[in-house]
Amino acid sequence: MLVPRIPSYPGSSQFPQWAIVTTILLLATSLVGCKKAIPKQTQTKPQLKPQAKPSKKSPKSPETREKRNIVLFLGDSLTAGYRLASSEAYPALIGQHWKKQGRPWRTRNAGVSGDTSAGVIRRLNWVLTPDVHTVFLAIGANDGMRGQSLTQLEKNLVTILTSIRKKKVHVILAGIKIPRNYGKTYYLQFEEIYPRLAARFKIPLMPFLLKDVAGIKKLNLTDGIHPNRQGHQIISRNVLSYFNQAKLFSD
Repeated sequence: MLVPRIPSYPGSSQFPQWAIVTTILLLATSLVGCKKAIPKQTQTKPQLKPQAKPSKKSPKSPETREKRNIVLFLGDSLTAGYRLASSEAYPALIGQHWKKQGRPWRTRNAGVSGDTSAGVIRRLNWVLTPDVHTVFLAIGANDGMRGQSLTQLEKNLVTILTSIRKKKVHVILAGIKIPRNYGKTYYLQFEEIYPRLAARFKIPLMPFLLKDVAGIKKLNLTDGIHPNRQGHQIISRNVLSYFNQAKLFSD
């Protein structure tokens, strides 16, 4: 082993080589010991706290859900009660009758004057609120009196009935008739639509909404088309009679 010679400086004494080697070895050993004595700085990974589980609110029980006891009367001016107070239209009269009897059912008038089957499609999702149990559908008079396509009328009615079914809402169809001066072929084909759809969808059909009222002067307004207050009273009695005969709305 070659050991480099350590030069001497003036005024200093020269150490023997073995002493120098020993000193170097001792210094090296002490440095290694110091290095081992210094603990390594360990990196601690940040601990992720477990996320608190979001509180799951239990869904409303059937008892707390909104009660579905609304019978929705969906139609045009014949249902809305054209030129009458809302309380005089036949849907309100039916509701008043049920209330007097202590029945749980309530009525809601969704008739709009001038409405057609296409108009009902546009507003159907808006009127079919969660509390609606049954829809009493009486629409199509304006389609017929405007001479619109009967094929399109039937398609629209199919769309309406299908949409109501998808909402799991019951539906009752009311038959509509138009004056015979529209031509025999047209008015007969018009009237055939309602029983055909009732059979297809297997739903109750009240054959004619304006039974005992249509064409009777004293029961209609001066236009000869829209029932007056007395006319709506008769319609309400006929509708209630049909409900009873068909055993609908049994408590």
